[in-house]
Amino acid sequence: MRLALAVLALLLCSTPARAQEATSIVYNAGVAPLKFEDAAGLPAGILPDIWRLWAEKTGRAIQFLRTETFNESLEMVKDGRAALNAGLFRTPEREAFLEFSDPVFTLNYFVFTHPSIKMATSLYELQGMVVGVPQGGFTRDLVSISIPAHLIREYPSNEALFQAALRGEIKAFVSTELALLYFLDQNRLANTFGYDKAAPLSSQTYCAAARKGDTARIAEVNAGLARISEAERAALLQRWLVSGVKTIPPALAGMLTVEEREFLARKRVLTVHNESDWAPFNFQENGAPRGFSIDYIRLLAEKTGLEVEFISGFSWDQYQEMLRAGQLDVMMNIVITPDRSEYMTFTPSYVDMARMLYTRKDEPHMGAIADLFGKRFAVPKGFYYQELLAAYPEIEIVEVRDTTEAVLAVSSGRADLLLAPMPVVNYLSEQLQVTNLEVGGMVPELDPGPTPGGAVPLHMAISRNQAMLAEILTKGMTLITPAEVAALKAAWLTPRAGEAAEPQLRFTPAQEAWLRAHPSFRMAASTDWPPFELTTATGTYGGVIPEYVQWLQQALSITMQPVSGMLWPEALQAARDGRIDILPAVTPNDERRAFLHFTRPYLTLPIVIATRDDADYVDSLERLAGKPLAVVRDHIVQHYLERDHPDIPLLLTDTSEEAVRAVVDGRAFALVENGAVLHYLERRLGLKNLKVAGPTPYTYELAMAVRQDLPELAAILDQALAAVPETDRTVFYERWINVHFERTVDWTAVRRVGLTLAVFVGGILVAVFIWNRRLAREVAVRTRAEEALRDAEARSRLVLESAGEGIFGMDANGALLFINTAACEMLGLDHDDAIGQDVHALIHHSHADGTPYPREQSPMHRSCTQSVVHRIENEVLWRADGTSFPAEYTTAPLRKGEDIAGAVVTFRNITERLATRRALAEKQNFLQSVIDNSSALIYVKDLQGRYILGNQTWRRTSAAAFAEPIGLTDADLFPEALARQLQENDRTVIESLRPHSWEEIVTNSQGERIDYYSIKFPLLDADGKPYAVCGMSTDITERKKTEAALQESEKRHRVIFEKSPLGMILFSKDGTIMDCNDKFVELMGSPREKLIGFNTARQSTPNMRATLRRALDGEATVFEDEYTSVTGGRTMVLRASFNPINPNTRPTGVIATVEDITERRRIEQQLRSNFEELERFNRLVVGREERMIQLKQEINTLLAAQGLAGKYNIVQ
Repeated sequence: MRLALAVLALLLCSTPARAQEATSIVYNAGVAPLKFEDAAGLPAGILPDIWRLWAEKTGRAIQFLRTETFNESLEMVKDGRAALNAGLFRTPEREAFLEFSDPVFTLNYFVFTHPSIKMATSLYELQGMVVGVPQGGFTRDLVSISIPAHLIREYPSNEALFQAALRGEIKAFVSTELALLYFLDQNRLANTFGYDKAAPLSSQTYCAAARKGDTARIAEVNAGLARISEAERAALLQRWLVSGVKTIPPALAGMLTVEEREFLARKRVLTVHNESDWAPFNFQENGAPRGFSIDYIRLLAEKTGLEVEFISGFSWDQYQEMLRAGQLDVMMNIVITPDRSEYMTFTPSYVDMARMLYTRKDEPHMGAIADLFGKRFAVPKGFYYQELLAAYPEIEIVEVRDTTEAVLAVSSGRADLLLAPMPVVNYLSEQLQVTNLEVGGMVPELDPGPTPGGAVPLHMAISRNQAMLAEILTKGMTLITPAEVAALKAAWLTPRAGEAAEPQLRFTPAQEAWLRAHPSFRMAASTDWPPFELTTATGTYGGVIPEYVQWLQQALSITMQPVSGMLWPEALQAARDGRIDILPAVTPNDERRAFLHFTRPYLTLPIVIATRDDADYVDSLERLAGKPLAVVRDHIVQHYLERDHPDIPLLLTDTSEEAVRAVVDGRAFALVENGAVLHYLERRLGLKNLKVAGPTPYTYELAMAVRQDLPELAAILDQALAAVPETDRTVFYERWINVHFERTVDWTAVRRVGLTLAVFVGGILVAVFIWNRRLAREVAVRTRAEEALRDAEARSRLVLESAGEGIFGMDANGALLFINTAACEMLGLDHDDAIGQDVHALIHHSHADGTPYPREQSPMHRSCTQSVVHRIENEVLWRADGTSFPAEYTTAPLRKGEDIAGAVVTFRNITERLATRRALAEKQNFLQSVIDNSSALIYVKDLQGRYILGNQTWRRTSAAAFAEPIGLTDADLFPEALARQLQENDRTVIESLRPHSWEEIVTNSQGERIDYYSIKFPLLDADGKPYAVCGMSTDITERKKTEAALQESEKRHRVIFEKSPLGMILFSKDGTIMDCNDKFVELMGSPREKLIGFNTARQSTPNMRATLRRALDGEATVFEDEYTSVTGGRTMVLRASFNPINPNTRPTGVIATVEDITERRRIEQQLRSNFEELERFNRLVVGREERMIQLKQEINTLLAAQGLAGKYNIVQ
């Protein structure tokens, strides 16, 4: 019994001792998921879990203690109520009373920005903006370093901060990524805030802390932390670090409605159909989705924050049924048809598809729907043109599963033709080894849409039940840049080497004759729609559209003479009146078809809504009801809006630039225009306050239009436009979309405004001081005077605050008296804190290189002590953060009666001005260096013909006879006849107001003839009037000599070519006969016209084709065999030697010599026969001689055996 009591007493005494061994860890109520309390009131989060793992590794019991405030948690460690602080930042101040452990956890802080503003990566980029922070603590201290106190808005908790940001109450805030994503995840929200994950504003490390001197406990903590492996730490963090929060890219988020953002937050994966064989748009390669459409939807998913899951293995009609049933989100490369529109909604077009009819090579060319009657048409089930063909019962439809089966059906003869894009058929023909298909023509009736024969646009299709998804994808498409689309086209739609890029131009004899009879046309050149149509710096017609015009002129050998000076409405009227023949860029509609013929559209441009940056949220035309909308008069979008949105008041302008300015100056709330036009005008005009607010359902479908009496021209232009290579189209677009503009600042105007403002402000200030002096003498009216003084001071302050320059005043001792907001912002000062401080020590203490600036040398100080006004342009002022900027300032004494009471300083930041000056000087030096080092003569003459400028080459040439040629005329430098010709050339340039070129012949001072190729163009003033002529003349004397020698050499070679006893042929790089001599014509037995253009590499006999193709690949080859002429039917034994031109590089062609060796072959065969007969006879004779010798030897042997002498004497 006593033993039991003793044991019980021992247990009771030991229990408190063991309880005291638990390590107490204090934490304050913090932010989830770092440290917080769960629904049961227990400690939860990253830090509590790390300590639980530490306890497990060390075998130590732990006890969590909770406090309400962080400061209280510090006090509990200091006074011993807690052994450890769970985690805090290490600072020099805290090291005075705490011991710190090794790092426990690192936390990153970021600048987060609202989607309506540009993403910032530093607080410097948020100057002048309100920045939100959680109340108190590290975050506020971090932000207060760069942001003035009055611009920091504190919130009681992170949750309150995030809610305010979501409401748009603040546009920027600072927090941890951890806290924001956890909050969004808990509230099932998507992240729409912009931040740079790779550039945290600050990284702070949490450490445990014990009371000062308790190093043993810290050693124990460090030992336990070291036992936690990296894998265990990563697994723990993974529980709390939210990686699954959906992020909506900020550029898109600013365009979405609240409902659309909520929808996108829930929608994570986009299911998209993937075909097996529709290369290069949508196909599979080694089981992986590939193609233009595949990469486009991936890019769009990136812009919208979605993931893509591709669905493969079904037929086209099955995919449509899946979309209808909601089993598929998106179908790519869709053509809009009435049947599909019943259950599908569509995005705008993302690429145009030019389709061609394909037939077997033995089929005739087809150009009208009637040519298809009686033919069998292979159609994949569910393809859009199955609906179109249903209207023509004369055409038999052969329904197939997909395009692969369609290609095989036509190749094998099961069908006669198919309709498909050229890249698709090229790819499948190569994969399937099909060689008997060719382009059979184009049939406009098979193209859907309002424009017969128009290129078919491809869209994305979404079920009508997901209209919101379609709207989101449409908005996302506006974020895809032309350069990104061009890169996709270059990757997928640019033909590979050896493939035909586009349909070849083939005209009927009637069309060719019509072109010969009509070589020139008048074309409207509206130069007020940049970058598509504009006037270049040299006064010429430029832009994307003129690139197409130039291509057509070269392809068709015609002239399309620009008729300029007309606005768009005038150009339409001129076409109606017959004063012009061609409109190069116009969208067809029924009204215009009444007086114009149209080609198919060759350029599709989306139309968007643009507003000022500070405008109310707008994402669709419906939100513009009642708001003035700027539209260019008679642009097609005016008719669309009047038809579809009569509730929107239209402000009609003559040009797109006027529409942009109407929005900028507030006369219109928004405008509608193509994004490339807006981007170009923004850069050219230096505008920074426009934004694209959202898409419209409209596009410019640009076609070429001709007068009603020129239908032949419309058909020819249509064929030619269809043949423009895709690579050229991309070059045309990119060359003008990415034009760079130089900015200039009218500093004269700035100085004039600044001086006026300074005088005005000075006047106000003088009035204030005069009023103060009057107050001293008029005590009797003090009340009224004080009121007047307050009014005057208010007006003065208003003027000061309205000024764009920085303005401040200081007393005679240099202390700051007053300062306006502009000065505070430029200097980074807090107004209240700055008043009374020493100005020199505050902003003017050092030179630009950091060396001290003595106060007595400062012009600001001298104005306080002397009656002197100083204007300084080469000094710097210093900001509160220790950085400086170059400044221009004026300092003037501030007088009180006869005494100097201080000084007033007006300043401006001239960083941009100096940068502009440097850039201008560098550019001038660069241009001068380029000009002076040019081998061409570059010069400028005024309207009187006097040389006013010339480069070094021109000076060296002209200085042979004159020491200083500047100021002289052509009459002073050249013989009279030559001078008159040169002056006449100059007059031609001035009168035409456009560039001209000539070959000019000059005799130098040594009497030598020099040939120049000269380009001259007018220099125009601001009113468009010429004031000089600039010329560039290149010495082409050696080139002319070389050309003459080449012409002589070519004559000699031509004689050899024509008179050669052998047939001679020149092949192009694809094996087509380009030229041949008379001997070859004779050998082939067919007329020259039939031989020229014949493609031997494709149309000749197999052995001949193989031999020529090896030569086209760079190998010298010989053909020697019996050959029947394909064009003439003549049979002969032919020897042909093929030699590649430029064999060491990519051959540019092949030259061949051909000889009929039939007779030679017959003679050789006869000779071989005779030789063989002679050889047989010789063998017979020799054999007989050998037998006779053998018989004689046998006789002699028999005689010898009988003892007789041999009868024959045999000579060996």
